[in-house]
Amino acid sequence: MTPSRAWVGARILQRALVTDPLWSQLLTLRRSTVGARAVRAQMAHYLRFDQSVGSIQLHATGAGVAAWQHLGAGQPSSAWRIVDALLRRAAFGELHHRAERLFDQLEAGRAEVGPHQYLEFLGVEPDRQGEGIGSELLIQGPAEAGVAAVRYLETFNERNVSFYNRHGYDVVERFSTDFGCYGWTMLCDPN
Repeated sequence: MTPSRAWVGARILQRALVTDPLWSQLLTLRRSTVGARAVRAQMAHYLRFDQSVGSIQLHATGAGVAAWQHLGAGQPSSAWRIVDALLRRAAFGELHHRAERLFDQLEAGRAEVGPHQYLEFLGVEPDRQGEGIGSELLIQGPAEAGVAAVRYLETFNERNVSFYNRHGYDVVERFSTDFGCYGWTMLCDPN
């Protein structure tokens, strides 16, 4: 993914995640210009990693993005993890310790799933939601064609659970977070 595509995807995610119960709390403190740049840098960092171990899809309208990690995807390098920690601190401010714990727990849960394709982000511009953009990106799925693998995701927005159910995902677990909201892990088995 070129840096400009990563920034386009990051801008979409930054706006789309404002309505997410978890991300809205993480991003609340970062409404300043400096904070907004830190959040975009964090999202672009995630997208560049996802591209290196999976695929990034920008919708043709420029109003949506999906980030997938593929089967057997490599682990982040030590350098990537250092940059990630610095960007999380800048993006999430004083909430970064709680966010780190949650993200570590989610990562451990993903490791228990076995081989899968992981949907890290699916974001659609708020004013374009409900037009089928998210569905198109989800149906298109990962760019790794021909691989019938379990697909896994986490969501923190209860409204998204029924959306993913319509696309064949089942809830595996509902859990509470330190941020006063719930999360859901979901699987879709194409077999």
